[in-house]
Amino acid sequence: MTSTDARQPATPPATRVRGPGDLVAAVPALVGFHPQDSLVCVVLGPPGASIRLTARVDLPTHSDSAAWDAVAATMQNAAGQAGGRAAVLVVYSGTARLADQAERRVGRALRQAGIDVTDVLRVHDGRYYGVACRDERCCPARGRPVPGTSALQARLAVEGRVVVPTRADLAGEIDAPAGTDAPAEVDRARKALARVSGAVDPPTMARGLAAALEEVSSGVLRPDRAVRLAVLAGDGDCRDAVYRHLVAGPVEAHRRLWATVCRAVPGPDSVVPLALFALAAYLEGDGAVANVAWERAARRDPGHPTVGLVGDILAGAVPPS
Repeated sequence: MTSTDARQPATPPATRVRGPGDLVAAVPALVGFHPQDSLVCVVLGPPGASIRLTARVDLPTHSDSAAWDAVAATMQNAAGQAGGRAAVLVVYSGTARLADQAERRVGRALRQAGIDVTDVLRVHDGRYYGVACRDERCCPARGRPVPGTSALQARLAVEGRVVVPTRADLAGEIDAPAGTDAPAEVDRARKALARVSGAVDPPTMARGLAAALEEVSSGVLRPDRAVRLAVLAGDGDCRDAVYRHLVAGPVEAHRRLWATVCRAVPGPDSVVPLALFALAAYLEGDGAVANVAWERAARRDPGHPTVGLVGDILAGAVPPS
């Protein structure tokens, strides 16, 4: 399964991008971290060539043809799902031939889907290079320095976009504090629910969610409630109740809620909370964070149905709307 770290803005930015330097400077803010050994596809669409989606994948090795086919298909699908009319490819690598491979393989797939590739750029060591252009006047062989800031980057900062150093740092939202260990609390919650007839059911989960969301809105979620939600989410019918609440929103509150549960309940019992957090992040348009959380859930239980469901949504680049 190949999926993208994708961010889909709720509304198109109104700030004009004045050339490739402006765009390259803004890419970390668009994806949420500083890419390394990555291919980033900035998908554009009407009106006014607004940014519809920013998608990132790891770069395959030069000779891995099957991996390049998968990347090309993934980017083609993501751009098409976003309603793209044009795209800019940005390759983060010190190897020029990987950028050439991206131009040929991914560029061809996008054009076959009717998406015009308006530029292909390579970024390395603080400089960017034109891959498709050989005109020394605009794309010198020595490259150009990546601007320290741009109008789009500033606009995204004002909108609250946080940029972390690496992709791994995106997990900070769900990382449990050092020393957190909740198996005893989880066991007590299971026993308490077992003592109450009919306790594990969708109405119970709905009531628990309402109370938890109210607590999260005030900035604090009781540890026992977080553990109880993690246990209840292990029941399939209860997860259906969570799905309904997530879709109805507010998604931002659900994201904070399940992040809190993930931090409170590390280990095997966090699989469903991680997947639910990933779904909430994706519904907010934050595919990069969603993928990091989903990967953690998949490592712990790759066969879990909720992990599979969220993974299919991410891999299929299903529009959050």
